[in-house]
Amino acid sequence: MKVLKNKSVQSFLVHLSSLMALEIIFRLLNGYTVFTFSLVRVFLFSGILSIIISFLISFLKPKKMAIVNLIIIFVYSLYIFIQVGYLNYMGTYMSTSVSSQFGAITSYIPEFIKSLKPSYYFLFTPFIFYLLLNIAINIYLNRNLKAFMIKRRYTHENAIMLITSMIGILTFSMLYYNFLDDRYMQAEQAVSLIQLFKNGDQPSLYVKEFGIMPYSLIDLKNKALPSENITLNPESDLSLAVNETREYDDQLWLDLIAKEKNSTLNSLNNYFINNTITSTNDKTGIFKNKNLIVIMMESVNDIIENPEYFPNFNYLMNNGWNFTNHFSPRSNCPTSNNEFSSLTGLYADANICTANIYSDNTYFNSLFNLFNDAGYYTNSFHNYNNKYYNREIYHPNMGSQKYHNAEDMGLTINPYDYEWTSDEDMIKYFLTTIDDEVPKGKKFMSYLITVSSHSSYQYESKYGDMYLDMTEDTDYSMPIRRYLSKLKVVDNAIGLLMKGLKEKGILDDTVIVLYGDHYPYSLGDDLLSEVLDRSLEGYERERTPLVIYNSKITPEEMDGYTSYLNLTPTLANLFDLDFDPRLYVGEDYFSKEFSGIVTLPDLSWRNEDLYYESTTGEVTYYTDKTYTPEQIKAINQKIYNKNNASLLAIRYNYFAYLEKEVNNKEKEVES
Repeated sequence: MKVLKNKSVQSFLVHLSSLMALEIIFRLLNGYTVFTFSLVRVFLFSGILSIIISFLISFLKPKKMAIVNLIIIFVYSLYIFIQVGYLNYMGTYMSTSVSSQFGAITSYIPEFIKSLKPSYYFLFTPFIFYLLLNIAINIYLNRNLKAFMIKRRYTHENAIMLITSMIGILTFSMLYYNFLDDRYMQAEQAVSLIQLFKNGDQPSLYVKEFGIMPYSLIDLKNKALPSENITLNPESDLSLAVNETREYDDQLWLDLIAKEKNSTLNSLNNYFINNTITSTNDKTGIFKNKNLIVIMMESVNDIIENPEYFPNFNYLMNNGWNFTNHFSPRSNCPTSNNEFSSLTGLYADANICTANIYSDNTYFNSLFNLFNDAGYYTNSFHNYNNKYYNREIYHPNMGSQKYHNAEDMGLTINPYDYEWTSDEDMIKYFLTTIDDEVPKGKKFMSYLITVSSHSSYQYESKYGDMYLDMTEDTDYSMPIRRYLSKLKVVDNAIGLLMKGLKEKGILDDTVIVLYGDHYPYSLGDDLLSEVLDRSLEGYERERTPLVIYNSKITPEEMDGYTSYLNLTPTLANLFDLDFDPRLYVGEDYFSKEFSGIVTLPDLSWRNEDLYYESTTGEVTYYTDKTYTPEQIKAINQKIYNKNNASLLAIRYNYFAYLEKEVNNKEKEVES
């Protein structure tokens, strides 16, 4: 019993039990299986951290030590509480690498607090228990914990404590390393435990395998020293689909590979040159030489598919191509990251605001540049400022010949964030640029980003209250009614666009693409269920509309599983642009090689047959078709490689490098 009177031992036990309790509560809240090999890793890490903290504070007096322990346990609890809340609100884990995400939360603290579930407060149980224990000891024993402590420590005891701590850390570390062996992970997982441990670039997988507290440390590490350990693993069933209708002279690219000394750049060269060349198809060139207007609609999901409230959108949906299984999975910075993926056909880095952090990157293969190369005039529009995203920088770097913001449109930004500008005003302004900005005789490609339907829906606002009479006879709660009111502004803007194009005589010669950047996640499932009668479990939350409209096409429902990732290669094929399908990890929806797989930021995925949950390894089937573990692992490997190829290409500004090197070689050949 004497050893239990040692204040360092007591502190160790307090921290170890608190960390384990918090991790178990966290797993229960998130629906993770508790008792797996990953819990052993959590225990060993908790042991290491508890030893370190206990030793560092062991020189304090007992009362101060108790106070410090309480503070540290409270910090544990608060951090995990915020992470759980953020995961529920945003759909991803909070990362220190994303400065703008804190602004997104601080701007909507009341909404964020309302989204917190009562069960989350169980995370403060260890803190409350330890607090009450200390109060009881002080009240009933009135000895300020001294009865449980060795009153004095001599120099040799300090040395013994140090040696004991080092032995404990070494022992726990060796055991921890042993449990990084791949035999302790799920069979279908494509990324090894060692790779995951070093990189930490897949937060959900990392948390599942190692725990939420270790994630906090790898997140800080990646903020200070971004990981360079990303790898492109060999694919066991790599099969290239080369169609004779799309042939490329790769000699300059092959020459570059032969001389390139940087192993990472060459891994990207080899990945993309061996990527699938999707075939031409019956939709190739169907919109050749037409104008294109792409509209990314803020916080729009299939609630907008209501012809009574939103006749303009539904007219386009019912008279165009309606992609009924389109998804817009969220990551950190969901609007900007999804916008980035739409324009480049690459996965965004789910942990950062990709376009902001890498705003100087250029992409000769972006949607803007493909149309630039085809002789189009390209521009882009957003009726807000650069408070969150630096579109003034990265849109031109992606190839937009002119980016227009709210100031250009003469719109006043209300400093109160619940007020947004009108999408109707943006459309009116856009229509003037067709005459004033687009050179005569040129086709145009325009990319518009709406904002009127942005949250908040909890509070009074100009557009949130403008059309409340539309739903006055319903039982909808006020947040839903305000959301529908804001959607009405979006729909009005679509109507103005159609009317303006018709008046200019170019409606028949213009293709309109409408898609949602993400669902209105701040409403929460309970509110969304008032309007939607479908499941909102897991993947289904991320379902959003995608409509492609032209007055000359035959209306059709497209039921393949797709996402914003496939937008650029799909449009490039529809307009018969000069593009290399290998330069995208997204795919042409209409090609015979289209995989029909949609992925979440944690690399879970869904196709027509099943939903694979990466954090649990669970498979939910929707058809009679079943997959072997080997087949699932092969799909996981492809997805993992696509994600890593994207991350490396972004971090190394690969497409700027490729364009420069190939252009230089072309000049050498010409000379």
